[in-house]
Amino acid sequence: VGAHTSLDCATCHAVPGMELLYPPPTGPSDCVACHQDEYDRRHAGSGYPVTCLDCHGNTTWLGASFDHLASSGFALVGAHTSLDCSTCHAVPGMELLYPPPTGPSDCVACHQDDYDRRHAGSGYPTSCLECHGTTTWLGATFDHLASSGFALVGAHTSLDCATCHALPGMELLYPPPTGPSDCVACHQDEYDRQHAGSGYPTACLECHGTTTWLGATFDHVAASGFELTGAHTSLDCATCHALPGMELLYPPPTGPSDCVACHQDDYDRQHAASGYPTSCLDCHGNATWLGATFDHLTASGFALVGAHSLLDCATCHAVPGMELLYPPPTGPTDCIACHQDEYDRQHAASGYPTACLDCHDNTTWLGATFDHVAASGFDLIGAHSALDCATCHALPGMELLYPPPTGPSDCIACHQDEYDRQHAASGYPTSCVDCHDNTTWFGATFQHTVFPIYSGRHGGQWGSCETCHTDRSNFSVFTCFNCHQHSQTRMDQRHSGRNGYIYESNACYSCHPDGRA
Repeated sequence: VGAHTSLDCATCHAVPGMELLYPPPTGPSDCVACHQDEYDRRHAGSGYPVTCLDCHGNTTWLGASFDHLASSGFALVGAHTSLDCSTCHAVPGMELLYPPPTGPSDCVACHQDDYDRRHAGSGYPTSCLECHGTTTWLGATFDHLASSGFALVGAHTSLDCATCHALPGMELLYPPPTGPSDCVACHQDEYDRQHAGSGYPTACLECHGTTTWLGATFDHVAASGFELTGAHTSLDCATCHALPGMELLYPPPTGPSDCVACHQDDYDRQHAASGYPTSCLDCHGNATWLGATFDHLTASGFALVGAHSLLDCATCHAVPGMELLYPPPTGPTDCIACHQDEYDRQHAASGYPTACLDCHDNTTWLGATFDHVAASGFDLIGAHSALDCATCHALPGMELLYPPPTGPSDCIACHQDEYDRQHAASGYPTSCVDCHDNTTWFGATFQHTVFPIYSGRHGGQWGSCETCHTDRSNFSVFTCFNCHQHSQTRMDQRHSGRNGYIYESNACYSCHPDGRA
C-alpha cells in the first residue's frame, strides 16, 4: 500500500531468487523490519519509539505529524512551528539546549538572553506575552499608560524611547507630567523660547494638538477681541505686533469693521483727497485690497456697464479730486455728454441723431448695428452689406450718389451704367434680378427662351453665343445657316407647297421653334 505500490521488486528482493533483503515484517505496522537503518540514523539517539506509523504515513516520509505537546508538554505554536529542531535541541540526542519551560507562557526559560539584553535594565517583568505575541517579537504592544500613567498618543507614538528616557535604566529625562495635558513638563524649553515673552499660558493644548506643533489654532478673537479673517489669517504676528511683548503697532480697532485703525496710511494715500468715507468694507473685502466693489451708480447716478467697467478712473475723472472731465450725463443713454467729440468727428455732418445707443452698444464702438432699411427704406443684403458707405454716399453729408431706388428690386437706379454697357443694346429688360442675384454679378441664370440650345440635337453643337447671334450689339439678330449649310434650291424643293415658306432664319424659327423637324 502507499509508496510501496510503486517500488521496483529489486528494492526489497534479491532478484532472481526473490529472497527478501530484510527480515520479513511481522505485519503492516512493522516498518522498522525494513527501515531499521532510517530509524537508527534519524531517531534512535532521540529515544523515539519504533512505531513509525505514530508519526509517519505509508505514502511518504515527509509531513510526519509528530505531537510535540504530547512528547514534551510544550506545544509548538506561532513562530515555533517553523523552527528547526536543532534551534532548541542538541541533535542527535535531542536534549534541550535551555531549561525546560514550565508552561506555554514561560518564554524567559528559553529567551533569558533576549530579556537580559533588552529589558532587564528597564525593570520590565519577565511575563513576555503581556507585550509580545508568539508569532514575532516585532509589534510588541507595550502599555505605556499602565506602566507610567502617561498615554502615548499623537506624535508621541512614533518617538524612540531614548527621546524621553535615559537608557538602559529608562529613567525620565524630564520631570514626570502630572497628566495628559501637562505638556510644559517636557516642553518647557519650547515654551520659554517661543511664548514666555508674549504671556501665553502654559496650557499648550488650548492652541496646539498632540500630532504636530504646526497649525496651532490660537483663538485671536478670544485673546484680543479682534477676529483674524480673510487676508489677516496668513499674516505674520510681527505685521501687527511688536515682538516679543506682542504689543500692537497700531491703535486697537474698535471692532471688525474698524479697518482705518490699522490702515490709516493706506486711506490717506489713496482716498482721503477724494472724500471717500473711512468705512472701507463698503467697497473692499478682507481677503484683498484688489477687486474693490465700489458702487459707481450709488455714488454718481451713473452705472459702469460694458466697456466703462474696465476704464481707469482717470479716463473720466480728474484724480485725486475725482471731478468729472465731462458734463455729468443725465442718464445711462446720455452718451453724447462724454462722447461729443466722437460724434462731431464722425456723425454730425451726416445728420445722425445723438441717440448713440440706436446703433452702438456700451461694449464697443465697433460693430454698430445701423438699421439701413429703417433709415432709407433700402435693405443692405447680399454684396451690399459689405460695401463701404462711400460706395453709394457722398461723405460726410451722406447724400446718395445715385437716384434713390424705389424698392429692393430697383437695381437699375444705381446700376444704370452697367446695364447700358452690357445689356441695353441687346434689348434685355431692366429687371436685373430676373437673371442676377444680390450676392454677385457672376453666375447669372439667364433663361434662353424656348429654343433648346442645351438639349436635343442642338445641345453641344455651338461654341458661343456668336455661333447663332452674329450681332453682339443686338441679340435679337440670329442666323440658322452658320450650322445648317443647306442650298436654297434644295430647301425650296423640300418646302414646296408649304404656306409662308421663305429661305430666311426668322422664317425657320417660326416653323421650328423647338428645333425639331
